[in-house]
Amino acid sequence: MRSDVVKRAKIADAMAEYLDIKYNKLYVILVLALTVRVACFLYYQAFSDIRTFEYEMVAVNLIKGNGFMFEFLNIPYRAGIAPVFPALCAFVYFIFGHHHFLIVFLQILFSVATCALVFIIAKRVFDSRCAYLAAVLAAFHPALIIYSSTMLHSFALYSFLIFVVFYLLLASFYRYSKQNNMLLGICTGLCVLERPTFLPFFISAWICLLYYSADRNAAKRVIISSMFFLLIIVMPWVVRNTIMFKQPVFIQTNQWIGLWIGNNPQSLGTAMSPSGKTWVDTMPDELRNKLAGLDEMGQMRLFKAEAIKFITDHPSQFIERTLKKLYYFWWFSPTAGFLYPSSYLVIYKIYYAVILFGAVFGFIWMFSSSKMHPFAILLSLLLCSYSLLHSIYYLEGRHRFSIEPFLLILFSYAVIRSLALRIASKHLGNASD
Repeated sequence: MRSDVVKRAKIADAMAEYLDIKYNKLYVILVLALTVRVACFLYYQAFSDIRTFEYEMVAVNLIKGNGFMFEFLNIPYRAGIAPVFPALCAFVYFIFGHHHFLIVFLQILFSVATCALVFIIAKRVFDSRCAYLAAVLAAFHPALIIYSSTMLHSFALYSFLIFVVFYLLLASFYRYSKQNNMLLGICTGLCVLERPTFLPFFISAWICLLYYSADRNAAKRVIISSMFFLLIIVMPWVVRNTIMFKQPVFIQTNQWIGLWIGNNPQSLGTAMSPSGKTWVDTMPDELRNKLAGLDEMGQMRLFKAEAIKFITDHPSQFIERTLKKLYYFWWFSPTAGFLYPSSYLVIYKIYYAVILFGAVFGFIWMFSSSKMHPFAILLSLLLCSYSLLHSIYYLEGRHRFSIEPFLLILFSYAVIRSLALRIASKHLGNASD
């Protein structure tokens, strides 16, 4: 009995020592990520107020007992945005008081956790060196810092959720467990409820899992379990919307606004015009007059009709704009950087060009190893489905920022592999001499 206790103690000590040796650098990186985000928040607070959006309006109305709603286009919208983040904000305000810094700190924690997930995914697919480099890049990524520490926005939450779900999907290629299946379903449900644009990726990932799995029955259980928990989480909101509007409404009503923003005669495919005005400010007077007096669903039907009319009347322009928006997604739109000094955009373009260049090589190289195929397949599905969907609708820089840490992983792999090849060739050269 005593020997068993001693043995377990030795194992525990060995594991603790292993974790100290293997992951102490990750802890330092995460502390640095936390520090730089908090510092950015404090610096920003000294010169400006925290930026708020419709999430804040919904949270305030929830606390006041007015329900899930915000004023938009001169009428109350009751399903205009996804519910998870504003409901989370309302819960925090209700428990701890209406303080913006609480939500910012929560966003910072989500952002730091995303850095940890970047490390975990990179280490699983590649190695520790790649994982550490990717985590450092994520810790100091400008967009991840800005969106988590200077505004009340759902970005940090849904970026965290997609990395959690991606990791759980990746784990499903190697092992099957009830806990993993349940967690995958719950996180997928939350992700879809917060960001429906990720749903096409999840569906394609399930098909991919079934096709490539060595155990089809186990893969089916993963898919069924994931779909079950996804429906459990999503359906109450769908039922609420259907009862309220007396017609099926999946998550949000504003998908038709998004389609119209990216597909109308004045559009560049972005939410802002070249003059820096928003799409609301540049809306034609004729459309504005038609919207007056319509309720939420009436306005959505009008935006839907206008967008589809433009697409069907100008199919060649629709294809051309979609391809342009796809280019904008992976590079920069003409309206990028309007809210910041032009020098910031120049610096970021140089930074991103280096990351993108390395990521392309990393993407090509990872297909050379069968070990990396599950990651390569899942990542290809995510990047293609997400970028194409936003190219059909409209796009902003944050849409790419949310998945840009995957590019950091590929870039890190390209750097580490390049260095390894350089060292190997140098040693071979020395040996031949």
